[in-house]
Amino acid sequence: KKVTPYLAGAKGDDVDDTDAILRCFDVAKDKLLNVHFGKGKYRYTQTPTVGPACNVTGEFSVAELYPVGCDGIKFTSSDVVGGRKFGGFTMLGVGANSVGYTAIKVDPGQDVSKRTTGVSFEDIQIFNFKTAVDAKNLWHSTFRSFNATNVCNGIIFRGRCVSNEVGSGTKLVRGNGALVSGECIGVQYIESTDYTPSVAARPEGCTITASVLVFCFDVLVDVDSMLAGGIYGADLDYGRSRGVRYRLWDGNPTIAPNWMAGDAGRVGQPFIGVEARPVGLQRTTCVSIDHITMTTFNGNPGDCGIRIGSLNGRARISKTLISNQNGYGVYFDGSRFNTLKDCQINSTTPLYMFSSGGNQIDGNTIGGGAIFNNSPTSRNLWGKNDGEFCTEDTLEVPIAAGATSGSINLASAGYTRGAPAVGTVALTCFSTGGANPGSTWAEISGDGMTITAHKTVAFGVATGLFVKVQLAS
Repeated sequence: KKVTPYLAGAKGDDVDDTDAILRCFDVAKDKLLNVHFGKGKYRYTQTPTVGPACNVTGEFSVAELYPVGCDGIKFTSSDVVGGRKFGGFTMLGVGANSVGYTAIKVDPGQDVSKRTTGVSFEDIQIFNFKTAVDAKNLWHSTFRSFNATNVCNGIIFRGRCVSNEVGSGTKLVRGNGALVSGECIGVQYIESTDYTPSVAARPEGCTITASVLVFCFDVLVDVDSMLAGGIYGADLDYGRSRGVRYRLWDGNPTIAPNWMAGDAGRVGQPFIGVEARPVGLQRTTCVSIDHITMTTFNGNPGDCGIRIGSLNGRARISKTLISNQNGYGVYFDGSRFNTLKDCQINSTTPLYMFSSGGNQIDGNTIGGGAIFNNSPTSRNLWGKNDGEFCTEDTLEVPIAAGATSGSINLASAGYTRGAPAVGTVALTCFSTGGANPGSTWAEISGDGMTITAHKTVAFGVATGLFVKVQLAS
């Protein structure tokens, strides 16, 4: 039950087949047939529209679509029960630039109740478009083995998009496409307000899952507005400005890609791994950020692993590695009641707290520069539950070349003492690696604000010792 462009008169020889392709899709819509592209190069200048019950397939690697001066393919309203297949071909545009076109456009119109449902976008190669996918009101659909290269924007979900998955084998690569006005974004979730009558609707419960690569966009993932959903196990690499940026993302979402990195060759542009940016009075709370390896930052002042802006808070940051050579590890920029636990942070400023409070910080390995605390309130203390001193945290104590001991003054490094703890402070000292330091030990001063670490073997270069600080009950 299928019709092919050849049956409608197409030649597939890289000469204009517009009339035949439009006729093919019209017949498929009227007769409830599927469309199948056989081997050939199909050039056309008007966008065909997929019928509400139509599968569109092709002979992968030998079926090539060449839209010129138009979008690639368009979906309108379709709420058919059961899955639909779309893929098995290559789509090549005329260039990735500000006047380019969209390869796949899903637009059921301005009626918020209309939607396109259950499409499997699979085994598709897309090259040289401004945007690979622009989807409005797309429901319960998946992207797998979906490759978009040399595009200014990857996949945009707008309006009432529900439970869509960017999944295994998907690769979105900005490539060398020219910049559009503004930013190039890998995956974006954005509210739509162009419905009639005037209403606003936003995506809900959409996810990015394992084995997904988003590469070289200004913002790798941008959540302008979404309810729930999350990022799980993706590779977010070579970000030019931001890894994950979110504005309004409620419903306890999760951000846990397995890798996140900036473009080390991007001169003058700071890279922030995860950024919560407040806009007006809109805020995001209770985001879980965990199990991320963040490295290869842009090497510019202002680089930051995680930055939680004002009005946001209650973020749970755990088991994350942040290796940042020139910038901040974690920056609580006026945000409150965040939890930072069991992370390894090595940055010029591992922790920067600006006029925030109520944060719980324990179980972390801290290396690099000083801790900065600009909080005006005593509730922003370095320690678990804002009242204990450095509970279960690991600090790096520097030791000069040729020396066997060194000290860190916690007050000068930005630590505050906190409320008097019940019990004693226990210290465990161990090497940061390299040559064998011999025996190691450490002690803390009577006021609890200076830690001194010792080793029996001196090195010819500056080194350090890790000291784990625990509150012994």
